[in-house]
Amino acid sequence: MKKSNLILIITSIITLISTGCKKDAIDKYADVYLAGYKQDISGKTSAAYWKNNTIKILDNSAGGSYANSIYVSGNDIYVSGNIDNGSNVKAVYWKNNTPFELTGNNSYADATDLKVIGNDVYVAGYEQVQPGWKYMAKYWKNGVPFYLGNPANTSVTKSIFISGSDVYVAGCEGNGAGINIAKYWKNGVAIDLTNGTNWANAYSVFVNNNDVYVAGEEYNNGYRTAKYWKNGIPTVLGAQNKNSLASAISIYGQDVYVSGTEDNAGISTAKYWKNGVAVNLSDGSNSGYCNAIFSFGNDTYMAGSVYETGTRAAYWKNNKKVIVDTTAYTSEANGIFIK
Repeated sequence: MKKSNLILIITSIITLISTGCKKDAIDKYADVYLAGYKQDISGKTSAAYWKNNTIKILDNSAGGSYANSIYVSGNDIYVSGNIDNGSNVKAVYWKNNTPFELTGNNSYADATDLKVIGNDVYVAGYEQVQPGWKYMAKYWKNGVPFYLGNPANTSVTKSIFISGSDVYVAGCEGNGAGINIAKYWKNGVAIDLTNGTNWANAYSVFVNNNDVYVAGEEYNNGYRTAKYWKNGIPTVLGAQNKNSLASAISIYGQDVYVSGTEDNAGISTAKYWKNGVAVNLSDGSNSGYCNAIFSFGNDTYMAGSVYETGTRAAYWKNNKKVIVDTTAYTSEANGIFIK
C-alpha cells in the first residue's frame, strides 16, 4: 500500500472517531431541563422543574402554582409561572428556586415565558386590569413592566424573544367584537398577523437572520388550525377537518420546526412539523401534548405530556419518548431548555 494512501486512511479513521466522540460527548453530557407542574389527587398543582428527570418543587402553596418556561444561564436556573395565594394569582419567576414576584395582591396575572440576556431578565405575561376577563399584555425587564396592549381591549402575551437590542413578544388582542387577533410586538409596536375575521392566537416567536417566525392557530371553517407566519405570511400546518394548534417554533439551519397538538377522533396527538411535514410523537391511542421545542447540536427535543396510566410529563429526543415523572398523580412539562 502506498504511504500516501495509508496516511489518508488513518486520517479518515481519526476524523470519524473524533467526530463520533464529539457527538457522543454532546449527547452524554447534555442536561435536560423541563418546567411544568405536578398535581396531587386533590387537584392541587405545584410548580416544578426537572433536571435530567429529577424533580424540584418550586412552590407548594395551597392555592396551587404553575411553571411555564425555563432558561439556564451559566449556573443559574430561571423559571417563569404563577402562584395562587387563595385570593389572587401572581406572576412570578424563580431564580435558583427563589421566587421574584412581578405583580401585586389585587389581580390575576401570569408569567408565560422568559429569556435571560447577560444580566437582564425578560419575562412575558399579562395581568388583569379590570374585574372579569380584562387583561393587559405586558413584559417585564428586570422587574420593570412594559405595557403592550390597547387598554380598551383584552390582550395577553405567550412568548418573548430577544434579538440584539430588539424585543419581540407574541400573543393576541381582542378587537372589541369578541375576536382575538394573533399578533406580535416589536419594541412595543404591534404587528397584526390576522385581520379579525377569525379567532386566532400566537403562542411562540423566534427570530432568525431578521426573519420573524410566529407559531399559533386560527379558526378555519369551525376548526382550530395550527399555522405559523414568516414575516407575516401564513403557512397552514394542521388538517382542515381537525382541531390543532402550534405551540412553539424553532429554526435550525434551513429547517423550520413547529411543535403542537392535533385532535384525532377526540384524542389529542402530540406532534411536530418539520418544514410543514407532520411527525406524530404519540400514537393516538392515548392523549399526548407537545408544548415546547429546543434544538441542541444535531438533536431536536420536544416537551409535553402523554397519558400512560395517568398524564405524565415527558420529552422526546429525536422522536424518542422519555417519561420524566411517574410518581405524581398528574404532571406536565410546558417548557424545555438543553445545556
